[in-house]
Amino acid sequence: MIVAGGVRLYCLSGKDGTEEWRYQAGSLIVSSPAVGDADGDGAPEVVFGAGQDLVCLNALAGHFKWRYGTSGHVYSSPALGSRSRSEPFRRDWPMFRHDPQRTGFYGYQLGPLGVYVGSDDGNLHLVDGRTGRRIDCFAVQFPDLVIQSGNHGSLKFLSSPSLADLDGNGTLEAVFTLVDRVWAVEDLGSTRATRAEPASQTGRRETAKKNTAPVRNSFALAQVAHTGGWNPTIPVPAKLLEELTKRAKLDVVPEMVPVSLRDDDVTRFPFLYITGHEEVKLTDEEVGKLKGHLERGGFLLAEACCNAEPFHRSVRAIAVRIFGENGIAKLAADHPLFSKVYPMQSVRIGGVAAAPEFEGAAARGRLAFLLTRQDYACSWGGASCSSGCRGVAGEDSYRMMTNIVVTALTE
Repeated sequence: MIVAGGVRLYCLSGKDGTEEWRYQAGSLIVSSPAVGDADGDGAPEVVFGAGQDLVCLNALAGHFKWRYGTSGHVYSSPALGSRSRSEPFRRDWPMFRHDPQRTGFYGYQLGPLGVYVGSDDGNLHLVDGRTGRRIDCFAVQFPDLVIQSGNHGSLKFLSSPSLADLDGNGTLEAVFTLVDRVWAVEDLGSTRATRAEPASQTGRRETAKKNTAPVRNSFALAQVAHTGGWNPTIPVPAKLLEELTKRAKLDVVPEMVPVSLRDDDVTRFPFLYITGHEEVKLTDEEVGKLKGHLERGGFLLAEACCNAEPFHRSVRAIAVRIFGENGIAKLAADHPLFSKVYPMQSVRIGGVAAAPEFEGAAARGRLAFLLTRQDYACSWGGASCSSGCRGVAGEDSYRMMTNIVVTALTE
């Protein structure tokens, strides 16, 4: 069980009450924590308000995952909801503590989830459970009501939202109370539930997808969510995307796009990127989906963050399941990848020149997969990795990534 006390969050054994882990927040924790598979990696997260922030931790070990800042204190308890599997309101009303027993537990396998929370900045915030980035927010205003000192407009948000498809149209509504009113705000971005419409001529029922395709002739860095700590604490790749815009002359989507091999239509994203520290485990269905995408023209770049061996070893094993042991080989020094845009016979790692090291695999005569232990991502944005790993220097990282992206999109 997970409880808050002052500025600390504690995980206690349900068997004997012994402490399993604790997390020290920077501000007072007032909101009740919500537990669920927020990022869709198959393991639970705990989400709670601390001061003006919404914080997400790994619920099994208490490791920090992301923080989302608001402009007011977060006293509201967050609600977690699947934006892709909305179902009509039933007797088991999903209250802010989720169930009649008020456990706050939203299940292990429901992710990825949207996080809905109020802040006393006067907004209901909707946050992506995978990244901690804002999806949208709704400003709660009372144009016809004089509040306290006579001001009209926003009001401090103390209510905790409940989630349900109130009108049965397949989209979620967030319901909360403020002053003398009950508010129901529709999440228009939530996906309609699958219904019994007539099947198409192919026999497949058409359903909406969470992620939208990038516009024509644009490039999206689509990062694969997985069980091995898929989004490690590295600089946000905004600088990389800016550099790719200039160097590869692409119309680049300005944010990393998280995708799930379990839920998303990855064929919309020709370039996939996967990283992490820990072992990656994919189901047979996910491996089959990835294999099909790579065989039909997709590309996957895999790099071990901070040179992590468990990640590298497990992703290579997945590649063997797709391409076979003989289908994966070390790229020779004269491979076209190393001269596609920039000549890259060496990269600087910790101030020392080293040969770039990649293993690759081909699908239907073109390069479809790259795997490296060398850490390129930790230098994106010009910041050094907080883990102190010896990553590839920023300029060399941008050059090599330009070569990789151009190769992936033109072969």
